[in-house]
Amino acid sequence: FNNSGKRRQLGRRLMNTAINEAKNRAQDLEANNPSDVAASKDMKRVCDHCSFANRYVQTLPVQAKNVVRAMLGLPFVTPKAGTNLFPPVRPTLNIESVPPIPAAASKSKPKKQRQRKNREKGASGDIAISTAMAAVSNDESAKSKALEGACVQLSAPETLLLTVVCSQGLPIWTEHWHDLIDSTQLIPEKQGPGFQNAISWSGMGQVFEAAASVWHHTAYHKLESNNTSFIEHFSNVADTDAVKQNARKKLELLKQDESRKRLSLAVAGDYKNNPEKLAKKCVMLLESLRNYMGPVESLVGKSVSRITKLNKTENGLGPFVLEWLTNEIRRWAESLKLVDAMGKPLSYTAADFTPDDPTGTELHAIAALMDRKACRAVFSQVAQQSRVREVFLKNSETGVKFLLRNAIQDFADPDEWTYKPSWWGNTVADSSDNYSVTHDFAVLDSLLEYGYSGIEETLANFKEQQGLEAGAKEVLARSDIQLRANQLARALHILDRTQRAILEVRERAGLPKPAAAAGLAQPGSMQAYFVSKTDATAIDIEVPVAGNHIVDLTS
Repeated sequence: FNNSGKRRQLGRRLMNTAINEAKNRAQDLEANNPSDVAASKDMKRVCDHCSFANRYVQTLPVQAKNVVRAMLGLPFVTPKAGTNLFPPVRPTLNIESVPPIPAAASKSKPKKQRQRKNREKGASGDIAISTAMAAVSNDESAKSKALEGACVQLSAPETLLLTVVCSQGLPIWTEHWHDLIDSTQLIPEKQGPGFQNAISWSGMGQVFEAAASVWHHTAYHKLESNNTSFIEHFSNVADTDAVKQNARKKLELLKQDESRKRLSLAVAGDYKNNPEKLAKKCVMLLESLRNYMGPVESLVGKSVSRITKLNKTENGLGPFVLEWLTNEIRRWAESLKLVDAMGKPLSYTAADFTPDDPTGTELHAIAALMDRKACRAVFSQVAQQSRVREVFLKNSETGVKFLLRNAIQDFADPDEWTYKPSWWGNTVADSSDNYSVTHDFAVLDSLLEYGYSGIEETLANFKEQQGLEAGAKEVLARSDIQLRANQLARALHILDRTQRAILEVRERAGLPKPAAAAGLAQPGSMQAYFVSKTDATAIDIEVPVAGNHIVDLTS
């Protein structure tokens, strides 16, 4: 239970061994001695208590050990911080309640989704989720990692929801956050000058349900096609035939997959009708990824060379934006009253809840195993989308373009984007050797409008404008666009943070807020925050150094 190194891993393994032994003992009692109901219930209670302690081994080790001490009749130990002897009891809200299951999907075909053949050309977060799903379906040994606490376990609805959030980002918290929950009260202008870029939780619920519908529709028709083929080929074949047995096993897997995705569609419909419930689920889901992905390195006290290197980590996003999303999750958690006794956001997933009925068991079944690398890739992609959305919300289109120009000039290395095509910015006036405001704005605007799942149309437009053939080296892929979006998000964040710091200094000095002079600096540019050098009230501010394959779930 030691919170570091090998002892922590050993503690988790011992707890998982105890949990497995309790589960096996409970199953033996039910099979061999069904009349002894009390003993079976006691063993299940032991299993639940061990699981409860195991969830807090890393975050609250003393309280987790007190649970074990209580089971063994040993005296408790008082934690150094806080007065609670035991971890907080999990919330009573039923996060994964299952509404009535809809009827089988109709045979009308949804809009055909564009596919990419090369996984390496996809966005890192999407690839991470696809890999996490493949690990469960293709590798049985991967499930053993979950028993050792080596992965974040996600159910099918959680996996699909994470895909939606990964593509769109989170709704941006504001003082009018209630409006994003109840769309009937939403006044777009209150969200900021770029209110057309705002997304609400009710809108995200609609996207979630649409994605679940396509997901189930595909599984349903795949099952129907394979079932028809099975009847045609094996109706007159003996059941002992090995080929028929293998075909039957594959058909059973397809039936399980269709059933799981039908339940996911039902859950998506429930979340669409309960935006606040959806908001809580997304916040806890992202917090669980953040807890597991490892620490975000701070830039405080680092040398200039070290900061330059850190700014190029996280696929060009840097640590600043990840820290921003951490604070954004905390703001949402506090507003939704989704914090524990210590004020930390809750991070429950479906794996933390023990279902009492067969339907719940199927719904909570592991559909994806997210390791540390996958958690970090998804968290980074959500951070990039959400941070860019906030910048677009707080500025008009003109303001965003001025921000882009200044951010790239001040905080981006011209040689940083190694996949920059030769035609980038060559045909527009507002460009230089290392940026194109028109193209850069089009990339970010398209990502906010369509998400990573719909960026293909923008990429196709770029290809058509340049007269490029399919497969040419100059054709951009999602991974290329993501790298550029990460760089732009990082530069915009540094510029925005610098502006706020300068504004705070001016306010403390009693100086008026900066205003753009006609024909000179525009709101959103660095120059708007400085006065002439001849002005006696000028402030000398040190500006931070310049930052030097996909498997679609709908296919």
